[in-house]
Amino acid sequence: MTTVNDKLLYLIAKLYYEQELTQQEIGDQLGLSRFKIQRLLTKAREQGIVRIELVPPTDKRCKHLEAELQRTFGLKGAVVVPGEYRSEQVLRKVLGLTAAELLPDLIDGKRNIGLGCGRTILEMLNHIDIDEPHAVTVVPLFGGMENIEPEFQVNALVQKLAAALGGEYRAIYAPVIAGSAEARATIVSDPMIKSVVDMWDCLDLAIVGIGHSIATYGSAFMRTISEKDKDDITNAEAAGDVCRQMFSITGEPCKLELNSRLIAMGLEQLKRVPLVVAIAGGKAKTRAILGALRGRYIKFLISDEATVRHVLALHQENAHILRA
Repeated sequence: MTTVNDKLLYLIAKLYYEQELTQQEIGDQLGLSRFKIQRLLTKAREQGIVRIELVPPTDKRCKHLEAELQRTFGLKGAVVVPGEYRSEQVLRKVLGLTAAELLPDLIDGKRNIGLGCGRTILEMLNHIDIDEPHAVTVVPLFGGMENIEPEFQVNALVQKLAAALGGEYRAIYAPVIAGSAEARATIVSDPMIKSVVDMWDCLDLAIVGIGHSIATYGSAFMRTISEKDKDDITNAEAAGDVCRQMFSITGEPCKLELNSRLIAMGLEQLKRVPLVVAIAGGKAKTRAILGALRGRYIKFLISDEATVRHVLALHQENAHILRA
C-alpha cells in the first residue's frame, strides 16, 4: 500500500532528478528545510524509489584500438582501458578490476583453466565477484619458487581462483626450474606432477601475465638461475616471457639451454589453447607485449590505452624486421 510519505518521497525525487530543482528550491515550495529535503532524498534511494545506474563510458578511441589490435594480430578479442597511468600500482589495480569484470564471460563454457602469476593477476583475483559456481578445474602453468611472498605462489593463486569460481584446483609441487634436464624429466614423470603437466594439453582457457625484461622478472626467479643463464637471456635479446618461456620482439622463441630445465607450459602448447587471455600494461612492457602478439601466444589482450598505442607504433616502426 502506498503511503502519504511514499508519495512525498516520490514528489521530492521527481522535482530533484527530473525537474532539476535544487534542494533549497524544493524546500521553499514544500515548506521544508533543505536538510529535511536532503534526508528525504536519501530515504528515497534507500527505499528504491530512486535507482541510480552507472553506465561505463564508451570511448571511441579505445574501441578503435581494440579493433586495430584484433585486425593486426588476429586476436579473438581485446579490451583497452582509457587513459594513461603513471603509477604502476594504480594501473595494476585498474587492469585487475577490468579482468575481474570480464571473467564471467571469459569462463563461460570452460572446464579446464590454466593460470599464470603476477601482481596484476593477483589484483584480478582480489576483485572476482561471481554468484553462480562453475564446474571448473584450475591448474598452474609452471612450477613454484622459493623465497617468494606466499600470496604470489602459483599454488596459492590457483587455489584462490578455484575458490572464487566454486570449482576445483590441482597444485604443482615442483620448482619452476630443475637442476638439470635429467632432473626435470624425473620430476615431471612423477604421477602427482604428471597429472598437472598433462592438463596443459587440454586447457580451454589460460590466463597469463607478460614478463618484460631480465631486470624485472623478479628477484626470486633471478635467484634460481645462474650467471650463464642470465648472459644467455641477454645475448638472445629476449623481449619478454609468457609462463617463463622467453621470446624475441619478433615473437620467435629464444633458444636457451634454460628451456630444457623449465617446468612450465611451452609456447607451442600455449598457442594450441582455444583462448589465452593476457593481462598486461605499462610502457615498459611494450616490447614484451608486441613479441607475445607477434608470436600468437595470446588471443585476448587486456591493456591500457597508452601502452597499446606504444605497441602499435613500435609494430609499424620495426615491421621491416619481420620482412627480413
